[in-house]
Amino acid sequence: MESLLRSLFITFLLFFASCVTAETSFIVSPSFGAASVNNINGYQDTTYARVDGSVYLSPQLGLNLFYADYDDFEGNSGGTPVSLSLSGYGFGVIGKWPLYRQMQPFIRGEFFAWDSEAYSLGGTVGIDSGFSAGLALGVQFPIEFSIKYFTGLKIEVLRYNDISGADIDQFSFGALFKF
Repeated sequence: MESLLRSLFITFLLFFASCVTAETSFIVSPSFGAASVNNINGYQDTTYARVDGSVYLSPQLGLNLFYADYDDFEGNSGGTPVSLSLSGYGFGVIGKWPLYRQMQPFIRGEFFAWDSEAYSLGGTVGIDSGFSAGLALGVQFPIEFSIKYFTGLKIEVLRYNDISGADIDQFSFGALFKF
């Protein structure tokens, strides 16, 4: 199953690269935020960083590739401290509604190929990997500055279901750079 997912990701990456060369609108968006596990008690919120690369086939429809890395989720299992490490990559589809020049709501459906590792008492207690669906809702704020490539800011909320048994909610701020 994992080799099939990697093959699909590579195929999507090649398709994405061909779209980038065909289109002049390529958006890179680094973002930072807070993430929380909402269905398993005992884990504290953590921070994460994410980098998206998007190409828009039309002003309203885009394809997206991303990489996300989370700081360790710290928790407690029966009085024993536990840390959960999480990172991965994925792809998705974006729908954007340019309702106003200064504010553009968007929705993004995506698939996340993740790896997680649980640590406790100085050693690894579990390793897991998988593929999870996510849904993001957000707003982009186009800004016209004289700074080259910078085109705006974004705010989004995102949820992933069943990442190693946990549902993860996150909130982030990001910048938009157009190439």
